[in-house]
Amino acid sequence: SGIFERVFLRINPAANAWELARHGDLHDEALVIATNPLNVSLSFYAMDVDFFYEGKWVGDVRIPSLPTPIWMAPYEANFMPDVRFPVRLSAPTGTLFTMLERMLVPGGSIYVDMQLNLTFAAGNQIYSMPHSDYGVEVKLHL
Repeated sequence: SGIFERVFLRINPAANAWELARHGDLHDEALVIATNPLNVSLSFYAMDVDFFYEGKWVGDVRIPSLPTPIWMAPYEANFMPDVRFPVRLSAPTGTLFTMLERMLVPGGSIYVDMQLNLTFAAGNQIYSMPHSDYGVEVKLHL
């Protein structure tokens, strides 16, 4: 069962054009909508995520320690934590432009696969767990 339902990518087009020209990577922020598929509450302490678009790695989120853990109730759905996650997009320029172009059309979105390593507490135990979510919708949030 998936944890991430939807990602809203917050971009700054002018800054991105400059950054892409200079470094080849884009550094933006993302908001997420998530679900806790378990019957216990979860507190997330760290996050390590790789994004794949059309089978190719295109970026990541690396948060070795969240300043405030993200808490989710058992079976909580459509949860949007008040956290802007730092996203690095690093793919060939043509791939990045295709992704952005598909998201810029009215109602546009893309779908990515996510490979995750999550550090969380369930009850009194802390776990680090690999997890995969497939076909997660990504939309722009300008």
